[in-house]
Amino acid sequence: MHKISMDSLAMRDYIKNFSLDNCPHGNQGYNRVLLQLFGYAGHGKSCFINSCKYVVDDGPYKVYAKVAKTENAPETMIRKAYKLTDTITLVDNRGCVIIDKYETGEIYAQLGNFLPLDTEVKWHSKFNDMLNIVLNAETQDQSMDLIVPVFVYR
Repeated sequence: MHKISMDSLAMRDYIKNFSLDNCPHGNQGYNRVLLQLFGYAGHGKSCFINSCKYVVDDGPYKVYAKVAKTENAPETMIRKAYKLTDTITLVDNRGCVIIDKYETGEIYAQLGNFLPLDTEVKWHSKFNDMLNIVLNAETQDQSMDLIVPVFVYR
């Protein structure tokens, strides 16, 4: 494996121009890359999105994702998509409180791409509720997303 050395401007250009079609084995049927953020409430998921957009967009700093004032007052309650490039999308998420079985079930459903973007995130306490969501997702036309989980922790 070759070591790739890039300065920050070259890295930004590489990210901006990244295409799944240019991968060694092609796009493998995927349309886009979702960088799916997870983490505890107030640990910086929205701030990470704002920072990534600032670097890639190369303009004045702008708040795209509202940032929580404290861990006890989370701001993000939906699974919200922020397009970074034509290929890469950052996905903000409701922060977890204790990562129990209800939150874990939601995370698994998101990683399986069973849940649509830009919808409210709920911690379902009943198995049948989550099962119905997964079964309903099977009837929906899902895009072919390469989902990369990113756990944000400070």
